[in-house]
Amino acid sequence: RSLEKYSGPIYQKGTEVLKEYWGRISRRYSFTILLEGNYHYLEGDSATIAQLYAALSAAGQFLPQSGIVVTGAMNLKGDVLPIGSVTEKAEGAYRSGAIGFIYPWDNQRHCLHLWPIRRVEEGAELLFEKKWKTMMRKI
Repeated sequence: RSLEKYSGPIYQKGTEVLKEYWGRISRRYSFTILLEGNYHYLEGDSATIAQLYAALSAAGQFLPQSGIVVTGAMNLKGDVLPIGSVTEKAEGAYRSGAIGFIYPWDNQRHCLHLWPIRRVEEGAELLFEKKWKTMMRKI
């Protein structure tokens, strides 16, 4: 089946942006993306950056780090654009056992924050947005 028949305008726009951007960074290689699976309809451009990195990996024979999940859209200049459902994507990455999650900067306000701590004081300062000593003076 032709993917164009089963994809929406935002997905198609992302594909066109990716092709145009790739043409600007590589004259030596071209690529085709084959999506296997039983897709009834594809919409959205949040896989654009992952697809770009896949093409870079293949063309340059770069081995990506294992366990890193990538999501995000891009424009023709290579700027990363915010996407929808980033919290759900982060949760899916975590549940799949991913050790890292690359996502658009502008989606930070939507995404789960992870703060490793070594001492309870660190956690309290993060949670209450106050210095530990300031809190201790009040209790």
